[in-house]
Amino acid sequence: MPVLQHYSLIELFEVVICKEDVETPKPSAEPYLKALKAMQLSAYEAVAMEDSATGLASAKSAALYCVVIPHQHSKKQDFTQADHRASDLSNALFHVQSLASHKN
Repeated sequence: MPVLQHYSLIELFEVVICKEDVETPKPSAEPYLKALKAMQLSAYEAVAMEDSATGLASAKSAALYCVVIPHQHSKKQDFTQADHRASDLSNALFHVQSLASHKN
């Protein structure tokens, strides 16, 4: 959460779940399941965006569709379970928007 606060992004999120908010952090599904419950959403109604294999494992354990955006330190991690691998945030957003347009 400090990063979200530092860049003044915290207000963009309805729910923020940190490792201190759960008994079993990532790669457990608990963080995502807790967020889904707080937002009253099913896994089918949400998309996870992750930058690490640990986060991907957490999202997939919660049965979420997951877009990975590797960074310099994670680009060699195993992302084979990802539903989509994006080159950057713009590509990830475009992909998520295309998913939403196909559902409507």
